[in-house]
Amino acid sequence: MMSGAQYAGLIRSARFFSRSSKDLDVLYLSIKNHRTQNDWDSLVLAAQEGVRKAKTAAHPRMASRFLYGLAMAQYMRQRYDRSVQAAFEGRDLAIQAADWQMASLNSYALAVNYYYADSPDLMYEAGQDVLRYALRARTRTFEARGVLGAILARRGDMEGAIREYRQALQEAEREADPKMIADSLEQIGLALLATGRVEEAESELVEAFRLRRMHAPQVLGWSYSRLGRLRLAQGRAREAVSLLDAALASASSGLLPHSLLYDRARALVAMGREDEAYDSLRRALEAARVLRAHLPFGDALQISSEQKLQEIYALFIEMAAARCERTRDTRYAREAFEAAQENRAASLRSRLAADGAWRERLPSRYWKKLAELRTVEVAALRSGRRIPSAAQRRLRAELAEMESAAGAEIAEPERFRRANNQPESRLETGEALISFHIGQHASYAWLLDQEGIQQARLEPRESLGAKIEVFRRAVEAGEPSHLKTGLELFRGLFLPLAGAARNRVWTLVPDDALFTLPFGALVTGHRDGRPVYLAEEHVLRLAPTAFPLRSTTPDPPASGFAGVGDPVNNRADVRWPGHHAGWWGSPAKFIARGVEMPRLPGSADELSRCARGWPRQFLLTGSEITEEALGATLSRHPRVLHFATHVYTSSGEWNAPAIALGLSTDGSMRTLTDSGIAVMPNAPPFVTLSGCSSGRGTYLSGTGLLGLTRSWLMAGSHAVVASLWPTADAGGELFEAYYAHLREGPARSSLDAARALQRAQKDSLLRGGWSASPSCWGAYFVIGSW
Repeated sequence: MMSGAQYAGLIRSARFFSRSSKDLDVLYLSIKNHRTQNDWDSLVLAAQEGVRKAKTAAHPRMASRFLYGLAMAQYMRQRYDRSVQAAFEGRDLAIQAADWQMASLNSYALAVNYYYADSPDLMYEAGQDVLRYALRARTRTFEARGVLGAILARRGDMEGAIREYRQALQEAEREADPKMIADSLEQIGLALLATGRVEEAESELVEAFRLRRMHAPQVLGWSYSRLGRLRLAQGRAREAVSLLDAALASASSGLLPHSLLYDRARALVAMGREDEAYDSLRRALEAARVLRAHLPFGDALQISSEQKLQEIYALFIEMAAARCERTRDTRYAREAFEAAQENRAASLRSRLAADGAWRERLPSRYWKKLAELRTVEVAALRSGRRIPSAAQRRLRAELAEMESAAGAEIAEPERFRRANNQPESRLETGEALISFHIGQHASYAWLLDQEGIQQARLEPRESLGAKIEVFRRAVEAGEPSHLKTGLELFRGLFLPLAGAARNRVWTLVPDDALFTLPFGALVTGHRDGRPVYLAEEHVLRLAPTAFPLRSTTPDPPASGFAGVGDPVNNRADVRWPGHHAGWWGSPAKFIARGVEMPRLPGSADELSRCARGWPRQFLLTGSEITEEALGATLSRHPRVLHFATHVYTSSGEWNAPAIALGLSTDGSMRTLTDSGIAVMPNAPPFVTLSGCSSGRGTYLSGTGLLGLTRSWLMAGSHAVVASLWPTADAGGELFEAYYAHLREGPARSSLDAARALQRAQKDSLLRGGWSASPSCWGAYFVIGSW
C-alpha cells in the first residue's frame, strides 16, 4: 500500500515545532537521516529515545511525532504489532495536544497496518480518522485518499477505488512530488489490473517504474513486484519470475515476501517448473509465519490474516498432496497435513496462548460497545439480514481496535512454532486423527495414527458439498433416503483411508461443508436388517485443528453442574416482571416487538434431570437469568454449564448465533453473543448448548466455523456440545444420559465428552421409538481442544 518514498513525503510534511528542546531537535533530524538511508533499526532506537525525552519534557506534540516515526519504522520492519501500539499512543497524544496533522498521520499508520492484515473494516475506521483529522488540520488529504481507495478495492469497488486514487494523483501532481505520483500511479495500475484492463494498467505501472528509477531507486522493489504481477496476468510467466526475483533481491522495506513468493510460484507453475514452484511456496510459508508472529493482537485481525494467507496454504497443500499421489512418498502427505493444520484456527490458538491479563487492560468503554453490538446483532438475526449493517461493522471494528490496543503477552516466544505440534505424540492405541482439506478441484483427507500417515483424494468442493446438504436435510427430516446417501458419503469419505477401521476413536478436523455434516448419522452398513451408524462404531470428536489449542497450564478446580433454562421468552409469560404492570400501554411492547419467542415447557425438567447426581448444583430459570447472575454462577467454577434455551440463528457474514436468556424488565431480549462469550472469564470446562442449531455459524476459509462453539473454546472451555438443527423439546433424555456417562469417567478432556455423547446416542438407539431416529440424536456433536 505504501512505499518508503511515500513515507519520506509524510515525514517531510510534518510541521516541526520550534518550541521543542535542542535535544529533541537533534533526535528528530537523526530520524530523518535514518529514514533517508532506509536504516529502520537505527530509526527505531532514535524514535524510542525521542519518545522518552519528549514525555520527560511534558511535550505531547513531539512525543506524537516520534511515535509516528516509530510506528512507520516498525511497519517497514514488518513488526505490525509494535507499529500499531506506537500509532495508538501517538494518535491519542496528538488528540490530547490538538495536533490534528499528527492525529491524521498516526491514524494513517494504523490504516496501513490494517491493510496488510487484510482487515477492511478496521482500515475503513482508521481511514475515516485520517480524513477527518486532515480536514481539521487543513492539510493535504493524499494519505486519506489512498486509504479510502484501498478500502474500496478490497470491497470489490474498483471504479470507486480508481476515482480516489486519481484524486490522490491530482494532489501529488499539484505538489510536484514524483515519488507520491509514482505511488498513486501504481495503485491505479493495480486497480485496473484487478478489473481486467491490462493495457491501461501497463501504462500506469510502467510510468510509475520510470519515475521511481529516476527519483527513488532505493525503493524500486515496489515497482518490480507490481510489474511482476502484471506480467503474470499477461501470461508472460518468464518475465514475471525475473521481475519478482528482482523485487525479492531489492532492499525495499515494507514488501511482503510471502506474497512475492506466492506470485513467483504461480508463474513457475505456468512455466511447468513445479519443483522450483514448490520450493518457492515453502519459502512463502516461512515468510507467512514471520508475518503472523508480528501481527497486532486481536481476533478480528488474526481472522483476516488467515483468510488472506489461505490462498498460499491451499496451493501448497494441493501441490504437496499431488506429489504424494505421484511419488507415493508420505513425506509430502505430512507436509500437506501440517500446512493445513498450521493455518487452520491459528487465530483461536493465538488467543488461547495469550495471557488472561489482556482483558484487564481493556477500557471501560469496551464493555459498553460490546453491549451495543449485542443489541444490534440480535436485531440483525431477527431480521434475517445476511450482510452486516454499517453499525455492526463499526462496532466490531471499534472492539477490535481496543483489543489490539490492550495487547497481550504471548505464552510461547513464537506463536506458531511447530516444534511441539506433532499430533501423533498425543494419540493413544486405537485412536486416529482424520483431517480434511476441501478444494475447488480436488479434496484430500489424511489419517494419522500410531502406524503413520495416510492420504486419500476426495471429491471437489461443489459435488461433495451438494451431497452433504442432501444428506443433512434428509436426516433432519427423518426421511428414509438418508440411509442411501449416508452410506455413499461414508464410503466416499472414509473407505479410501484404509487404516480408519482399525481405530475406535476418531478425532475429526472438518473443513468447509463438513462443518454441517452430522458425522454420527453416516451409515457404515447394515446388520440384522437394520442400518449401522458411524456413532455406534466410533467415538467421534471434532476439533478446529490437529495442533494443540490449549497450554499445559492446569485449570482451576471445578466441580458441579450449572444450568440455564426455561427463561421468560415473551410478555405473555406471567413470570415476566412487567406482566402485571400494565405492559400493554408501555413502550416495552415496541422495544420487544419481533424478538419474543415461545416458552420451552420441557426445559425446566431438562435442567433438573441433567443436574441429578452432581454434588453441587447451580440452576438459573425464569426471571433469575441475567448476565450478572450467570457471571456470579461461573465464578463458583462449575465443571459443566448447560443451556436449555432458544438460540437465534441466521446465515450470513458475521451473523453468528446468539443464546436467548429471556426478556429483561423493559421487554428487551437478553442475549449471549459470540463476542460476549469470547471475553467471559471463568468459562467452565464443559458447555452444552441444547438449543436449536446452536452448532451452526459462518464458515471462513482458513479460520473454520465462526459461532458459539468457537467462542466458548476461545473463552477457555475444553469441549462444547451443540446441535446442527432444531430437535424436539422432550425433557432431555439424551442429555440426562450424557451427563450420567460423563460422571462415570474423570471428565477431564473433550475426549471424555465425546465418549459420553456416543454412549448417550447409543442409549437413544436402544430405547427405540422416535428417540432412535438420527433426526433426534444425530444433530448433536462434540467439538473441543485435545
